[in-house]
Amino acid sequence: MTTIQWGGYLVGCGILLRNIPYEFWPKFKQDKHYQHLVFATVVILLLLWLLRAGIHERLQVHFLGVTALTLIHGWRIAAFIGSLPLVLMEVILGLRH
Repeated sequence: MTTIQWGGYLVGCGILLRNIPYEFWPKFKQDKHYQHLVFATVVILLLLWLLRAGIHERLQVHFLGVTALTLIHGWRIAAFIGSLPLVLMEVILGLRH
């Protein structure tokens, strides 16, 4: 990976972390049910993307999963939660090669 790509990833992570709603972290820390919902969402999206259950062979994002994620959590939190399976998928697939 090039330096420009790493810089882009860092800028993207900074934007995501900056735009998380302030009420997410207190609710996430205190509510065990919400923690389970967030972690289950990450695992389900990760499994869908690892199984390549998309609508096109080169399009690896599962739009139904992302749509459900957005409807459940809201678009700002969904952007953060949706990025976690992508990072995990990159780590898993990067370890294979």
